[in-house]
Amino acid sequence: MNDKQVFDNKVLPFHLIFDQLDEGIILVKEGIVVYCNKRVSTILDYDWNKEIPLLLNLFPEEKFEKFSNNIINYKPGNTELFKFNHPDLKGNLEIKVSSFEFDQINYTSLVIKELAKAPIIKDLRIEYFSELIPFILLETNKDGQILAFNNQFEKQLNYSKNDLKDCFTIDTLVENTRKPLIEELYKNVNKVTSKRKIEIQLKQKSGEILHTEMYYQTKMENSSFDGYIFLFNDVTQNKQIESKYYNNQQRLRTVLDLVPHMIFLKDKDGNILLANKASADFYKTTTKDLVYSNISKFHKNIPEYNRIKSEDDEVISLKIKKEWKNSILTDNDSKTHVFKITKVPFIEPESQQVHSLGISVDITQQVQDQIEMHEAKEKFRLLVERGSDGILIMQENKIVYANRQTARIFGYQLEEFLKIPLNSLINRNRFKKVVDAYLQDSQNKDFGDHYEMKIQKPNDGFAYVEAKVSIINYQGIKSRLIFLRDVTKRKLAEKSSERNKNMLEQAQRIAKLGSWEWNVQQKTFYCSTEIFSILEVPNDETNIRVANWMAQFIPTAERRSIFRGLIESLNSGNKYEIEFPIVSKNGNRKIIHSQSQVFKDSKGNPERVIGTWLDISERIRLDQVLKEAKLRAEESDNLKSAFLSNMSHEIRTPMNAILGFASLLKNRDLENKVHFEYIEHILQSGEGLIKLINDIIDISKIESNQLVIEKAPVRINDVLNQIYNRYDELLLIEKNENIKLNLEKAFPDPDFTVLCDSYRLQQVICYLLTNAIKFTPKGTITFGYNIMNSELIFFVKDQGIGIPENKKELIFRSFGKLEGPQRMNKSGTGLGLSISKSLVGLMEGRIWFDTDEGKGTHFFFTIPLEFSKQKIVQKKELIASENKQIIELHEKTILIAEDELLNYKLLETLLKKTGAEILWAKNGIEAVNIVSNRKVDLIFMDIKMPEMNGYEATKAIKQIYPDMPIIAQTAFAFANEQQYILQSGCDMYITKPINHIEVYKALNSYLV
Repeated sequence: MNDKQVFDNKVLPFHLIFDQLDEGIILVKEGIVVYCNKRVSTILDYDWNKEIPLLLNLFPEEKFEKFSNNIINYKPGNTELFKFNHPDLKGNLEIKVSSFEFDQINYTSLVIKELAKAPIIKDLRIEYFSELIPFILLETNKDGQILAFNNQFEKQLNYSKNDLKDCFTIDTLVENTRKPLIEELYKNVNKVTSKRKIEIQLKQKSGEILHTEMYYQTKMENSSFDGYIFLFNDVTQNKQIESKYYNNQQRLRTVLDLVPHMIFLKDKDGNILLANKASADFYKTTTKDLVYSNISKFHKNIPEYNRIKSEDDEVISLKIKKEWKNSILTDNDSKTHVFKITKVPFIEPESQQVHSLGISVDITQQVQDQIEMHEAKEKFRLLVERGSDGILIMQENKIVYANRQTARIFGYQLEEFLKIPLNSLINRNRFKKVVDAYLQDSQNKDFGDHYEMKIQKPNDGFAYVEAKVSIINYQGIKSRLIFLRDVTKRKLAEKSSERNKNMLEQAQRIAKLGSWEWNVQQKTFYCSTEIFSILEVPNDETNIRVANWMAQFIPTAERRSIFRGLIESLNSGNKYEIEFPIVSKNGNRKIIHSQSQVFKDSKGNPERVIGTWLDISERIRLDQVLKEAKLRAEESDNLKSAFLSNMSHEIRTPMNAILGFASLLKNRDLENKVHFEYIEHILQSGEGLIKLINDIIDISKIESNQLVIEKAPVRINDVLNQIYNRYDELLLIEKNENIKLNLEKAFPDPDFTVLCDSYRLQQVICYLLTNAIKFTPKGTITFGYNIMNSELIFFVKDQGIGIPENKKELIFRSFGKLEGPQRMNKSGTGLGLSISKSLVGLMEGRIWFDTDEGKGTHFFFTIPLEFSKQKIVQKKELIASENKQIIELHEKTILIAEDELLNYKLLETLLKKTGAEILWAKNGIEAVNIVSNRKVDLIFMDIKMPEMNGYEATKAIKQIYPDMPIIAQTAFAFANEQQYILQSGCDMYITKPINHIEVYKALNSYLV
């Protein structure tokens, strides 16, 4: 038998696993190939059915140079990495070489990974260096020297080929502030992501700056970095347009903020989304209180509120603009005002929700000023004929008088105008609304109101007309005197101003950007609404007095430097930009980014300064949060890596003992004493492994908020006595005579009973005691409890090695373990104290410690002191033992639904002792079929099975036999999974690993 056949027989169970790998595996002994998986034949292109060739044949020199000789001369103990990119190979190869010992023989292992071939840079040049595209293209070597460029380079930067000398590199073109970025590209090539877009400024030959967007890609030659290909897109014109747009927005904001009318933006429920200062003044409140409140909170007149709500609903539902010429609104002082209201639908760009955006112009004073009665007929006639307003007198909806200005407003000669009915001159719907409004005003005896209407002229033009109505006695008859004024220009200006103001206010509000203007010559100062929001002060005129009004919110230390910079800007005329903190009126600290620009008059003297305040507090906070999150993530990653490394050791240690002693038990020549000793070792290692798994399950339950504290009456002193006896016996068994254990009780009464979770309480104390014993080479460990301020204070004090100062923060963290010279051989998962802290928190307590390195540690934790009035009932449990008679079930049939053979064999062995007939179903479908055709008295149902799981099988069986006892056997650990087992119809569940006592309890409950 050759080396290959010998090795194949030894690794035969692993063939199927190795053949599933994406990497090729080759094992070599003294230059001879003893094993290859199937992936090797695909990568190296040889016939798998033939005999595996020699290593020299697998890696010929024409493709792999001296690689075979290097492997033959390879020295064990090192790990080397080789890369090959020969054109005859299917792809680039990466081969990792290492050594290992198997069956006392040294082997060399080759792990072959196939990589995609890198693109050929010459092909990319053809694509990237086309002379037809309008972008600047450059190619550099690995030192940044420019090797090639297209015609746009000469055209846009004005350089010629003669300008490019040997020392002309890419950073020569880049504006100074961006040079470090280019230098970083060439220093950290391995971290570069290709084809990124970066804004960068290039210098033309004349020295002018060209704003561009830069894209780049690395060049590779023989798998090594060989330079970059750059593409630059000219965006200079876009930058200039952005600057002009920003300046226009600032001017618009200055104009729009002067509008004194009420402006509201409301949603369909009447919630105020936007309101200006005029709106807040009307309701005697502030914009801060007004915005995001409901209009019903402020408008107390119920009929008026219902009318406002109806108007908003109509605008939102129909998505049309609506106007109300004479709307009466009552303020909080019960004073009525007349408003001209215009509302339009406003659609949110992102959510597409429709809101009502309205402007209300208070025209109360205008109406009052224009209600005049002219007793003298002559004076009235002169005023009418010479006035610029149109005047109508109507009796019973008929025109009995009109001046020439009225006819001109409507686009007619007076004689022609008097022959035309008034309702044909005005839109009928609009005319009807005006008449209805007037009639309503008349009934309320609130004369003198005015109305706006849009009229159609005979030449297809239109005009906005404002009508003011008064009641007079004309020719002995009660008549209506109507003054008409052409307000077309004003109306159009209002609409434009309203739109621009709305756009600017929304932009500033969204960006948290406020603006201010200081007129140096007139000594006036103005700031926008958003400034008040940033400073958290009411937006009223008393706050805008002098230029340094906002300085009161700037800390003194920064205030002087800001004023010095502003004065310097006034003298030089340069733009001034700075970041500084402020403290708002409510005491909130914010960070402001401020910019200002000085504007001079025709003589060159400073005329005014316009500036902005941008609240960047949230951005800075988020930056800090991201930095802290990154640090936490890195720290957590390090802890978890250490934990996984430790877990590998902690799991392998008991598994090694279990597998090792189980293998030794195959020897039939063992003495009974040695036989039982080996079994005891296996059981102890298994219990240790279960404890390890339970720790992991507990931390998982805690992190997923599924661990529940169950309170019940507990005799505290009994619990502590049991723990003392357990650990005292443990120290005796381990022959640890260097540690003395003491127990101190604050209340010695054996019946001292409180409400708590006994299991979790013991778990925390045991974790602390285990740690104390582990880290105390010699000395006394004292544990117990005290009572203080309605709390039980438990403590564990040792005289061990203590905790270093720099490790204190790790103590209660998951996966955290103390490492050091004195702790190298201490086993553990690093979860005990983390679980303890979480358990104490769930029990509504707290945990802490005092420590002195080299002298010991003192742990404390508390739970609430809740006395129990209930008496503890001693439960008698059914305990099956070797000496107790086995339950007799000779006439019973038990079905085991289990897909794992060993699990079935374990249950079968336990149940055969009862004399019952045992049936086996390997999945849920077989279990349902057996129950349908055989009489079964009880079922042990595994939850996780193929084809049909235990949940589905239980539901199907319960539909046929609702009273059939079904005992679930599960490895699931979480409370919600256990609850789901019972909800699916199972009568009881036992957890894996299966305990024979639990099995006999189930039989006793349902079959005896």
